[in-house]
Amino acid sequence: WLSLWPGGANEPVLNTPARQRQAYLNLASIAAAQSEYIKTDWDADGKNTYAKFYTHLWTSVDRSGQPLRVNLIPKRLAFATGIARELNGYYYVDLHDFALPQTGQTKPLDHAEQWAVLAVPVTDGRTEMPHFLADHSGKIYCKSARFVLEQYMEDPVADGWREITSSDCTDFQK
Repeated sequence: WLSLWPGGANEPVLNTPARQRQAYLNLASIAAAQSEYIKTDWDADGKNTYAKFYTHLWTSVDRSGQPLRVNLIPKRLAFATGIARELNGYYYVDLHDFALPQTGQTKPLDHAEQWAVLAVPVTDGRTEMPHFLADHSGKIYCKSARFVLEQYMEDPVADGWREITSSDCTDFQK
């Protein structure tokens, strides 16, 4: 099934600094797009919210279910939602819940105030690799791990994520 997407099973995916820089830049694009998205009531429900699904930053739907072209991110990024549709060695996951550290339970994100997207390397789980996280603060974080939970932590730094401030991506290794 990997061969269904260009660069799939027939092309090895190496996690290189260039790919990590591109994951950072893609999350920066998503963060900038979310800042613009919340300024408009795209579904005409009377509320401005962040996009619950980051693909809605490319195209969304109105209250009647009709498609709305948003065009805040490129189509290719909007559809990089799984291993078979990776983009430069990473795919992107919307985080809809955050973990409550006191209880271990989860609570849904309030998209009027919060959003989070995780960049996962296609080699997730095989070896320790950089994962990236962007959230409503506009910050981008990195964590080198074999696997990370697809839940947002209210305080990413307390959960072992390091804020990175440039597309150089070497600052997460310090």
